[in-house]
Amino acid sequence: MTSGARQQGSSRSTRLISLARRLALASGLLFLVVLAFQVNLSEALAAFTQVSLPWTLVGFGVLVIPYVLRAWRFQVLLSERLPLSDLFYVTLVHSFARDMLPLGLGEAFYPSFLKTQRGIPLVEAVGSLAVTHVLDLTTLGFLFIIALSRIAAKVPQLARVTSMIHLALLATVLAGLVLWALRRPVLGAWDRWTRQGESQLDARWKPLVDVISRALAAVQAITSARVLAVAEVLTLLLWIVTLAGTGIVYGAMGFSLGVWELTVLVSMMYFFAVLPIHSVGGLGTLDSLWVILILAFGIPHSFAMSYTVIRRVLSAVFSVLMGFIGLFKLGLRPWSRRPPTNSIGGVL
Repeated sequence: MTSGARQQGSSRSTRLISLARRLALASGLLFLVVLAFQVNLSEALAAFTQVSLPWTLVGFGVLVIPYVLRAWRFQVLLSERLPLSDLFYVTLVHSFARDMLPLGLGEAFYPSFLKTQRGIPLVEAVGSLAVTHVLDLTTLGFLFIIALSRIAAKVPQLARVTSMIHLALLATVLAGLVLWALRRPVLGAWDRWTRQGESQLDARWKPLVDVISRALAAVQAITSARVLAVAEVLTLLLWIVTLAGTGIVYGAMGFSLGVWELTVLVSMMYFFAVLPIHSVGGLGTLDSLWVILILAFGIPHSFAMSYTVIRRVLSAVFSVLMGFIGLFKLGLRPWSRRPPTNSIGGVL
């Protein structure tokens, strides 16, 4: 491929990303405007005065623990043992970047930082990030289906599909076992196919195939039974603690849910949040889903709208606070126009 063709392709990709960002922002603003017209400002302000600050701080403190567990999980998955404190601050900024950048672009911070500032190969960093997402989705998906089966009798819409929920739970377990059993044969088949068909591949596709092969090799390197078992235990713990911390914060807001209802709510919010379709912080889109879910749990409409405003403010405060702690500790100053004072400052 000529340099001119590469530049043309890069320019086209940049325009598509720019268009997608505008569409995400526009859709987020549209959802936000619709929600804003549903909010009674006086009721929302009155609800704010009922928030328990001490219990909110306790909930925030509990929600710091999952960051530590995520950093520990990254440490387990990476071949080079980086300090846990270092990965903790990277995790803080990574989560902050995901909130602040639209379309999931913040995901790029973690692999790019590890490559440029810690010397970790890009494919290994991407591979470890991919494994964490798979662990999160499968673990939370398993908890989600269990929670659905427990609340099906309480929610009329779910009572009619209880047997399907149980079947989905069984299918999830079987799919996980099959994927685990076939992981090495599938990766081996890909390797044989690429080696046998390398001469027949179009030159335009060889770089992509090479990147996929190296990424799969990185994933295969960290899929030993011991490493995955430790990573899975950490994943389960971090989601249990996340549910506990979220429940405490919601309770401080005056909004109480049972354990299983809370599990369904947090799970569905996470599943929707990982889709690369949101504007900054999922503004409008995530809020709309949250309203729909808590209305389904029987919360009155006026209270639901007030809780949505409070949740948005509290989550923004927590995200910004954690993000700025990480930025400060890593020496990152994305808001400064001056040259960075150390080798880390140019990442963002």
